[in-house]
Amino acid sequence: MLNTTWSSAALGALALALAAIAPAAQAQYGRGGEVSCESQDGRTRECRTPFRDPVVSQTLSSASCVEGRSWGHRGGGVVWVTDGCRARFTDSRGGGGGGGSNQLVRCESNDGRMRECAIPRGARVEIARQLSDTRCEEGRNWGQRSDMVWVSRGCRADFAIGGGYGGGRPNPGYGQGRELTCSSDDRRDNSCDWNPRWGYPVLLEQLSSDTCREGYTWGYDERARRIWVTRGCRGRFGSR
Repeated sequence: MLNTTWSSAALGALALALAAIAPAAQAQYGRGGEVSCESQDGRTRECRTPFRDPVVSQTLSSASCVEGRSWGHRGGGVVWVTDGCRARFTDSRGGGGGGGSNQLVRCESNDGRMRECAIPRGARVEIARQLSDTRCEEGRNWGQRSDMVWVSRGCRADFAIGGGYGGGRPNPGYGQGRELTCSSDDRRDNSCDWNPRWGYPVLLEQLSSDTCREGYTWGYDERARRIWVTRGCRGRFGSR
């Protein structure tokens, strides 16, 4: 009887141990040697990869995949995901033969509602792929704040995170354009985030029939780090 009890306990402990290590042994290989790792029902999962320095090549979930928050990696090429992050991973050094090394965040405005999606603090994002029929225009139906990107009015897109933020990696090909469009729809006041590292904003192109004139229908609030527009001005802004 004692032996049977001891055996049951031992088998239970063994089962728990196997369950703990099983996720790291079930990586799914996809295109070009990429590895998929998925957090189901918000649970943490680990996946083994052949990569020395894995990065997100494509976000598969509606939940954002932010390094250090909902995904990361440790020694031996093990990637972990949590909080619903589902993504494909590749090697940032190209050793895995995968695609690009840019981290993507998918953010979707369903039924026209506003939604906010987390990004690394201080990062700059650009649209990598538009998913909606509705055109996504920065300052009109999408934009960003210090640690999130927001979408509204039906804009759905994958956003590529650019380099230049603390602890991040440079991602060539995205986040290089220092421009944004800001619109005063229906002649109402509006404002758009501006990255002060780009310098002081200037009007590059007037996109509206209404006049865009600095100090009158548009301007820059240095304290708030935002461009403001009013009275129907819609323009494309860049740095000096």
